[in-house]
Amino acid sequence: KCRAGKKFDAVVCNPPYFGAGRPSPDGYRAAARHTLSLTAADAAGIARRSLREGGRLYMCYAPARLETLFAALRENELSLKRLRFVRERAGGPASLALADAVYRGGEGADILPDLVVRLADGSYSPEAARALGAAAREDKQ
Repeated sequence: KCRAGKKFDAVVCNPPYFGAGRPSPDGYRAAARHTLSLTAADAAGIARRSLREGGRLYMCYAPARLETLFAALRENELSLKRLRFVRERAGGPASLALADAVYRGGEGADILPDLVVRLADGSYSPEAARALGAAAREDKQ
């Protein structure tokens, strides 16, 4: 539990980022995957209120919906600083965008090299294997 008014150096968010979808019978799956309860604007607003000036928001988002994310960041004084796309395979479509934004951070952003998850033979790329650790080793078995 945090004290009212406390500001943080970083906020990490992996929100539901698909458009409104069909609710699942239990409602939980749809809420976890679709923007039924937390929009990009909601997440950016919470980050703005939670971050000290110069604090960072790290967020995963769907590449097809980046315009929505960028608008939410701008509306909340969050400046995109780094953007990286995740691709299942080299040359394939991006399945995820990793964004790093700074509260009142000014202009200027870097587009980082793509993170490719799997090599042509289906094994994990060295970077993905390092990030996944034991999960990558278990996948081989």
